[in-house]
Amino acid sequence: MSGDRGQLAAVDQPWGFSGVRRETRNIQADSRVFYVDPNNTLASDSNSGEDPAYPLLTITQAVTNCRAYKGDTIYVLSNDGWQYGSGTSTAITETVTIPATKPGISLVGVGRGSIGVYWQPENAGETCLTIYALDVTVDGFCFFTDGNGIYVEWDGANYYGENVVIRNCLFDEDIDTGIQLEYSWFCEISNCYFQECDAYGIMSDVAGSGTAFNKIHNNYFIDCATGAISLLGGADNNEIYENTIYNTDAQNGAAATNEGINTTGGDNNIVHHNTLSCLLPVPANGDYDDLNTAAATDSWNQNYLLDGPSVTNPT
Repeated sequence: MSGDRGQLAAVDQPWGFSGVRRETRNIQADSRVFYVDPNNTLASDSNSGEDPAYPLLTITQAVTNCRAYKGDTIYVLSNDGWQYGSGTSTAITETVTIPATKPGISLVGVGRGSIGVYWQPENAGETCLTIYALDVTVDGFCFFTDGNGIYVEWDGANYYGENVVIRNCLFDEDIDTGIQLEYSWFCEISNCYFQECDAYGIMSDVAGSGTAFNKIHNNYFIDCATGAISLLGGADNNEIYENTIYNTDAQNGAAATNEGINTTGGDNNIVHHNTLSCLLPVPANGDYDDLNTAAATDSWNQNYLLDGPSVTNPT
């Protein structure tokens, strides 16, 4: 095989069947593109979803249509259904699971503004997107209203959610936890915005199995109530760098215990060149040691604080 790019031949729309035509397009191998737009009057989960004129109604159906490791991509069209929007169209309102049988797919918000395509869970308190598959990419969504953003899990038996890429997403003030990783390794989370999440920005549960070998970088966290980045349950060998964490209590010298970065119980994490709204250790409420806690074998280097760079691990 030469590896040259090719084209799928155009397939005319069959008589009597709407939305099953495949568009002519450049491809790599046999990759397919599926379109989701619940605001299109011709949207239906009976469509193939490969013709943007006849998109699918739900992300769930698009996931069903995707194939493992074929480079398939789901494009989700934008809307103005955000809680602060004009509401002339409907936000994505779904609780979606990517099962272990659908590895290697991409989920992309398109035609979006600066914070992504608006997505809320089907019911209050649910998680918008649960990932149990390897090698999934999520790019360009705004997760909002009561519930959680993204949950990723690996257990080696039924769930294989790791090596996941999450980027260019926003988790707004009504989201409880933005991203939860449970025994998920080699994930990359970047260029995301965590706006006053009610609990955590990024977390792994203290009662869970930890998370390892992840890269968490270039994200912005503001006033996540319980913690911006809280990797507990045995989080090892993670690199956390060039994030910005603003905590109002820490900036004002009020108690903010572990509301910044917390890797208690882990090993060998490298935390460097993050910007935090706290003072060097005094000790005092809201200082570097109060806002953050390191694992004993971590290496925290040159994190930028209000009065200078850090030179120690926080305790």
